[in-house]
Amino acid sequence: MNRVVVAGYHGYQNAGDDATLITIINNIKKIDNKCHITVLSSNPGLTKECYGVHSINRFNPFEVVTSIFRSNALILGGGTLIQDSTSTRSLRYYILLMEIALFFKKKVMLYSNGMGPINLEKNRKIAAKVLNRVNVITLRENYASEFLKKLGVCKPKIIVTADPAFSLNTMLDEEKSEIMYSLNIPLDKKTNRYKYKRM
Repeated sequence: MNRVVVAGYHGYQNAGDDATLITIINNIKKIDNKCHITVLSSNPGLTKECYGVHSINRFNPFEVVTSIFRSNALILGGGTLIQDSTSTRSLRYYILLMEIALFFKKKVMLYSNGMGPINLEKNRKIAAKVLNRVNVITLRENYASEFLKKLGVCKPKIIVTADPAFSLNTMLDEEKSEIMYSLNIPLDKKTNRYKYKRM
């Protein structure tokens, strides 16, 4: 059985992060319906109840390390996780998760992330070093792609794609079309790597 650990700002009842988590779970299940998913959360009970997946306390080092060790891959999902504006501690937390996964030779993916800013030079160097070792990075905006280039991240596959909220089944097709139209994004073409103006 395949095992995936999903990390992000989960368990805080933030609508955007919850929407991203739903799309990650749905996409994993589409590929492998039997995949065992573990979500790192500040409220494991709530996350398990809402999304029907195994969940552990994101601040329990033993459980986190054990889950990553037993997994096939780590996914850092959604939000702007790689930044130090909130705090250096937040940035270091996500970097540490990636370092643990890489140490155990697990696949690492950043899923629909925003990027930056990273203000401290020491943090920029640490982030660049680790991000250059991950397997794939998907981004939700062109700004994030430019930020990674300036940071010197060039080794993993990097793809700019649409925000995962657009794949939520709870959003009506008409609503999706209106939003895409307002951003001048064509509905008859692939949206990855499509360049659009930031609002």
